[in-house]
Amino acid sequence: MASNAAFTVVDGNTTDHVYSPSGIDGGVASYQNLGEVMTSGRETVRFSRKDGKTVEEHTINLRVPYVVETTIEGVTRRAVENFGSCQVKFLVPPSWTSEQRETIRTVTAGLLAATPIQKMVDLGEFVW
Repeated sequence: MASNAAFTVVDGNTTDHVYSPSGIDGGVASYQNLGEVMTSGRETVRFSRKDGKTVEEHTINLRVPYVVETTIEGVTRRAVENFGSCQVKFLVPPSWTSEQRETIRTVTAGLLAATPIQKMVDLGEFVW
């Protein structure tokens, strides 16, 4: 079983996102980035796993807020304007070895960093 401990994701820029365990509910483990002073609208990662006879389903959900500063009557406050989210789902046969599982995970990580995905997500372009 994976450790229920904080973990860090480096976003490729200058920001480290440190996610700390925040709870488990109905088989879904939640982690939040507590580095943000706002209590509502924090970055959240949720992990879930479902076992089946022919396939294991491992799902990761990421929710990232877009925070803006607003000034009203001379008082500046930070507020969540909206959220972006991402879901990654791994479907693997229970019979797969650790090496086979690692392959699908590492290929997925590379895919998320590939130019077509960057253009599609970052620039809103279609890949065809």
